[in-house]
Amino acid sequence: MKEWLKKNWEFILIFAIAFIYRFYYFWITKAQPLWFDEAGYMASAKSYAGIGFYQLENIRLPGFPILMSLFFKIGLYSEPIIRFFSLFIPSLIVISLVYFCVKEMYKDKKIAIISATLMIFLWEHVFYSNRFHTENFSLIFQFLSILILFKCYINKENLSFITPKYSLLWIFISFFLAVMFRPGTLMFLPVIFLFVLYLNKDQILTKKGIILSCFSLFVLLFLFLFLSKYSGLSTYFNLDEKLAWNSLNVFKGFLSPTDSFLPFSLIILFIIGFVQATLLFFKKVDDYQAHIFNLLTIFIVLFEFIFIIRSWQSFEYRWFFPMIIAIFSFAGLGLISLLNQVDFLKSNKGTAIALIGIIILSYPTIIFTHNLINQKLASYQEVKDSGIWLKEHTSPNDFIVSASVTQHAYYSERKIIDFYTNGTHNETLFIEKLNTLKPKYVVISVFEPVFTPSWAYNLPRVYNKTFIPAKAYWEDEWGQQPLLVIFEIKGEVKNG
Repeated sequence: MKEWLKKNWEFILIFAIAFIYRFYYFWITKAQPLWFDEAGYMASAKSYAGIGFYQLENIRLPGFPILMSLFFKIGLYSEPIIRFFSLFIPSLIVISLVYFCVKEMYKDKKIAIISATLMIFLWEHVFYSNRFHTENFSLIFQFLSILILFKCYINKENLSFITPKYSLLWIFISFFLAVMFRPGTLMFLPVIFLFVLYLNKDQILTKKGIILSCFSLFVLLFLFLFLSKYSGLSTYFNLDEKLAWNSLNVFKGFLSPTDSFLPFSLIILFIIGFVQATLLFFKKVDDYQAHIFNLLTIFIVLFEFIFIIRSWQSFEYRWFFPMIIAIFSFAGLGLISLLNQVDFLKSNKGTAIALIGIIILSYPTIIFTHNLINQKLASYQEVKDSGIWLKEHTSPNDFIVSASVTQHAYYSERKIIDFYTNGTHNETLFIEKLNTLKPKYVVISVFEPVFTPSWAYNLPRVYNKTFIPAKAYWEDEWGQQPLLVIFEIKGEVKNG
């Protein structure tokens, strides 16, 4: 143990920094309200555990809510505790896997140190590591497949019980689990497929090559048949849209989210590393296999976003998380190439300088992250509070109408219906639905305006004898600007 600690002091230091930094944000967000998407996952998790009535949308796969349902099945309802084990701990595992993956890919350990440190302070990852989202669990299995690929398949070493002989099988299992948590991870499949094909390019027509090709085809066929029933897969194909060149902004988004020169210098380091990796790839020296893998990752994922997914109107940087290791590795490679110009920095002093340098360069991003998390800390608080109120003032069989379907389903554990009727926002049909289902309450708010038709705000005035205010939440302390009002439905809904 002492020997292991001595050999891995860099990782222990990084883990300690990660623990302190990430725990601070876990602590201040441990009771923050859930947003629409995360409430959908958690409401369906309760449903899997036999609590509530919310069903997972068909555009999502059930890996995450099924895992979350285990907490409710064992009777654990404390949200801070659930957050600790399902958000905080997985975020640390992701950071650790970044370190070990890059350490396995490159001979120079300093690249792994830099990559993992950048991961600690990556604003998008810090932010969503405190929300019930699928990214961390998907990344855990994606990074595990990369670790198996390099440690077992390429370097021919055992990873616990995983041996080189069955490494491809375990890569497939890990990747499949990653997709079950987040379907978008599928964009990473061509990277692994083409890279393994490249590694075996001289043996394509041999017995081993034929077996490998058959196995690869089996994997692709299995995933195709499995996901063919998944209607949400169509959202990844938008060939009628214009090309999404805005996807190239991902490098600035990950490395320089502010206008400060310090994080912008990370982009310069990335460019240096990218150019160096490209040159070394052609020379086939100095970890050229890692360079090939990371170059493939960047080019293929960008190709998919620009030419296939085509989210040119808007995108979220977290969608590009499969590129993290490649981007951070090249940034680390760029910094190391500069440090290696000075002889005494090639030793442990170089490691310390690299770590300190990356933390300094990340300082504006740390401030950006802090402000962002605090700005969003109380958002949707009124939706959360109203959901808890609804649970306390209804019975399990009561219906509730709300545009905040997922949040109110999670907090109230009741049957939630929205303002849609037969897929449209039609007031007449909606009133008929009210008189048929007879909900106890209707919630009208400024939240989720996309799902709230304009006529919904006039319902309390038009049907004033049946829409009786029961509870209100205000934007101002004088009660002049309502944010959310719960109306009790008294009798048949008809014009006053």
